[in-house]
Amino acid sequence: MELLELHTCPEFLDVCCRVLNAEWSRSYAAREHSLRKSNSDMPVSLILVEQTKDGAEFLGHAKLTKVVGKPQSCVVESVIIVPEKRGQGLGKLLMVRTENYARRKGFTHLHLNTVDKVDFYKHLGYVESVPVCIMSDILEAIAPSCKLLFGTSTRMAGDNADVQASNKLNCGHGENGNSALRSPLLPPPPPPPPPPPPPPPPPALPLTDPSLKNDSETSPEVKVWMVKVLS
Repeated sequence: MELLELHTCPEFLDVCCRVLNAEWSRSYAAREHSLRKSNSDMPVSLILVEQTKDGAEFLGHAKLTKVVGKPQSCVVESVIIVPEKRGQGLGKLLMVRTENYARRKGFTHLHLNTVDKVDFYKHLGYVESVPVCIMSDILEAIAPSCKLLFGTSTRMAGDNADVQASNKLNCGHGENGNSALRSPLLPPPPPPPPPPPPPPPPPALPLTDPSLKNDSETSPEVKVWMVKVLS
């Protein structure tokens, strides 16, 4: 069995989308968009595959994402084994391979959250801890505000350019122009409108992506955060 980066074998993208969505409902387009972000610098989607006589078979998936403010920590989420292969120890194998991948990348701590698999993760060496903030949540939370901010700036720049162009046209018929071609002075342009109010603050950052988690993506139950030191 092999643990591969999804972006290096895109032929598994479709089955990965379908397996994840069967467990945690989400639009196919949104899931595909998320999985296509996989890259070696993280976030990275890792897939467990097995070579058979009929070719490579998809067995499971796990995602690693960086932690804000903790450069040596990452979070594992969206851990899943295909239903027909569960109960065969593949979940443990997937976690061990994922930990080894994170260790090779230089990470020393691996975080996760779970609702009802606390005992499973304790047997793998995880202990209860405090929540952490995932890097992808920061980017998604500030994106709307950044778009609004830069969009407003662009419009204001355009307004100023229009005013400057109008002033230049008026100056072309000013004191130094040909009196025979001079037209009556136009009234000065109205002042530009006041700038719009500042954008609202970004929404409160979720502790993890609500559409991507290990056990229950929409469960109202309290999640337990856990961490393991990668020795």
